[in-house]
Amino acid sequence: MRVKTLLLLVLISACFTLANTTDAEEKSNITYTYPTKDTLVIAGEGIIPGPDLEYYDEEAITDIKKIVVKEGVTGLGDNCFARNYPKVVSIELPSTIQSIGKRAFMECYRLKQISLPSGISEIPEECFKDCCDLKEITIPNTVMTIGKDAFLECESLIELVIPEKLSVWDNPIEKCPRLKKVVNQSSMELELDHCKGNKNWYVNKKKAKKVAAGATALSKGKKFKISYDLLGGKKSGKLPSSYTYGNPIKLPTNAKKKKICNLKRNKRYYVQVAYVEPEDDEWGTAWVGKRSVVIKK
Repeated sequence: MRVKTLLLLVLISACFTLANTTDAEEKSNITYTYPTKDTLVIAGEGIIPGPDLEYYDEEAITDIKKIVVKEGVTGLGDNCFARNYPKVVSIELPSTIQSIGKRAFMECYRLKQISLPSGISEIPEECFKDCCDLKEITIPNTVMTIGKDAFLECESLIELVIPEKLSVWDNPIEKCPRLKKVVNQSSMELELDHCKGNKNWYVNKKKAKKVAAGATALSKGKKFKISYDLLGGKKSGKLPSSYTYGNPIKLPTNAKKKKICNLKRNKRYYVQVAYVEPEDDEWGTAWVGKRSVVIKK
């Protein structure tokens, strides 16, 4: 009797799970079409699900450069476009979007510009992490929360306009070296990131660590001297002598290198190797030793 009761409970549980799965599928009726080899169109109703990032799936990575999300889609799930779209340049979102999940655009390295729809109230944690080429983002007035590391390492981001209704600002702008301007339209004071002392922020021409409500903060990077080790090569053209943190810099590509030695194939050579391990994002432990290599080509 006990065995039959247990079996009945298992069957009831299985039926309940199946019913829930079917219901969820009906609520999230999402379709994917590819009008061209580098364009993805997503349509339907409900939330676009995201991949499980716990495991790295190389086959899931695409060459898509443009994503168009159609009206009717109501949300982007956690990790929605993360990691699998490293070449995407443009993502168009509809007005029906009401929520955006954590890490939704993470590692969309080539994404240059995006306008967020006015239906959202939160930009969650790590939402645009590692979007290296992102220069412009339009944040609607409906946004009340910008989560931790939302724009972490957005290296090309230049300006942020913070909406009036914002009530939560959880240090979202770490490691944004080119961020020059933060316009604070909210009623709260916002903490600024100094990129580990490599740049200063100014409010009304005075150094500042925070930007007050209704104020605008401007940043200026520190200047560093540049030295060159040509490794036996020749200096060609005019080389910059200094670098301002956060500014792009171009070095000449026509430097000629001098051949230092001739290496023979299938012969073993011993080289000195230096390796540095990062500790909590700081370059710390150094290791130096010998390694052997055999020239095959």
